[in-house]
Amino acid sequence: MLCQKCNMKNATSHIHYVLNGIVRDMYLCSDCAKEYHGTQSFDGDVFKMLSSLLNENIGNVKTTVKCDCCGADFNEIRRTGKVGCANCYKVFEAQLAPTIARIHGKTVHIGKKPLPAKSDEQPKQQEAVIDPKEQRIKELKDRMAEAIKNEEFEKAAELRDQIKAEEA
Repeated sequence: MLCQKCNMKNATSHIHYVLNGIVRDMYLCSDCAKEYHGTQSFDGDVFKMLSSLLNENIGNVKTTVKCDCCGADFNEIRRTGKVGCANCYKVFEAQLAPTIARIHGKTVHIGKKPLPAKSDEQPKQQEAVIDPKEQRIKELKDRMAEAIKNEEFEKAAELRDQIKAEEA
């Protein structure tokens, strides 16, 4: 596939983005991708990409706030592109939210949700009532299968006859 910008070289980068709720894809050659991203090349390293996005959105943050679970501070998260733990999302919510919104389009998960619990007011399904005759036939069939497995064919023939008699 050719680059969608210069139409000269083979596309090596795929850029997927959401703009005003519309999903778009661009396929660019390495030169056009570098131009698109500025002078940075991500080379497939997701953490470098996240780090650069964090650096782009926020200058040097002079803070001593650290996550009380893992001890990470925001400058470390910004430098590495890695969030220390789940609690970091709460501690650094104000700093991380713009980048998360830029990447995903939203900051709130709206994926699949579980079905609501059934209330006691709804009618309960009736328990399946097993007919004693059907239960007896099932037991006979199980015993016949076991007899065949053990190569007791005479016993299996007797059980087969009993099953036919029950079914009649």
